[in-house]
Amino acid sequence: MRFLVKAIDATAGATGCLVLPIYANGPLPTATKAVDRATKGLISGLKTRGDITADPGEITILPNLPGAAADRAMLVGLGTREKLDRRTFRRAVRSACGALAKLPVNSAVEFLTSEPVRLANAYRRVRVLVETWHDVAYRFN
Repeated sequence: MRFLVKAIDATAGATGCLVLPIYANGPLPTATKAVDRATKGLISGLKTRGDITADPGEITILPNLPGAAADRAMLVGLGTREKLDRRTFRRAVRSACGALAKLPVNSAVEFLTSEPVRLANAYRRVRVLVETWHDVAYRFN
């Protein structure tokens, strides 16, 4: 299994799934906002109508995104910005990895680890993601 770390524009990279963070309050995160702009307000419209509550670990799959190179986007709820700590982040990552493992995709680009988490630096956030993915994707034959 390979994990590639690189900077990428959320709307330009062709991938099976974009994994995007979304908060219950405040503005959209940078990557999510870029995809929202490319899809002419699809994500912000869903959030405004209450179709997305962004509770911690809530998953919303958006297939066939107009204006984005990805086949689909997965919105992962992080709760409120003020309460995003390591425990909430881990719960959201576990939900995202579990949902991603069930999707018919060969590649994914995630933006969860780009969000600030209280008492977790970038190394810790990426480590949580990789360890959780290995946990969820492990299959004993």
